[in-house]
Amino acid sequence: MVKARADAVGALIASRGQLIAPVAVVAVYVGAASFRGTAVGAIAVLAVLAVAYCRTGRAEYGAVVVAVALALTPTALGYALATPAVGVAALAWIAWRYWRGEGLLALRASGPVVLVGVGVLTGVVTAQVLVFGPQHAAVLSWVVLPGQDAGLAVVTVIVVIASATNAIYEEFLWRAALTRLHGSKLSVVGVLILSVGFGLAHINGTPGGITGMIYTALFGAAMWTLRCLAGNSVAPCIAVHFAADLILIGGLYVSRY
Repeated sequence: MVKARADAVGALIASRGQLIAPVAVVAVYVGAASFRGTAVGAIAVLAVLAVAYCRTGRAEYGAVVVAVALALTPTALGYALATPAVGVAALAWIAWRYWRGEGLLALRASGPVVLVGVGVLTGVVTAQVLVFGPQHAAVLSWVVLPGQDAGLAVVTVIVVIASATNAIYEEFLWRAALTRLHGSKLSVVGVLILSVGFGLAHINGTPGGITGMIYTALFGAAMWTLRCLAGNSVAPCIAVHFAADLILIGGLYVSRY
């Protein structure tokens, strides 16, 4: 009787995993900046979800959720800067283990892909010049950025590495791992959930606040469009995201001078 009930609960949790996982991810990011107990609790929720997936015969989904939980653990413990690097390592292993041969990183640069990419980056530059640049200069003027006084060469290396790591991590997380939990086909509702989740996860990030949250939600939707146009490859998404982060993270350093 107990086992039957446990199996029923596990099946119910697993059936809602595509919603539970992004909500837990957002809870980690929001909770880490306000109440760390919420962030740690969200990691525990992901662990329960991973067990539920494994008990219902979906080991791949369970492994994906474990990788997501590992990636977010540094953020939950107060070491957010380590999350992108840990996330790249954990999610790259999942991609190699389960998604080889699916063209996840295939280089596809058709006319529509290039057009959307250029359009997105035009929007990023516009937002940086008109909104986020002045905002960062005013609000973050007291923050000491890593290596900001070490010279142009060091700053350039920091910006490039940080931008590349973050772009790979976030695209693997939102456009690959969390997408996988929706099965073979992602619905419009699924795209909406993940795009809004991507925005909410940035409410305390860069860009942040309500404006940054809306901006990143729209950016997330654009990345979904890009992935669909690229035949479900996230390579173009990573490239555009990398360029966008170069602009945004580079803008933080430019605001110091």
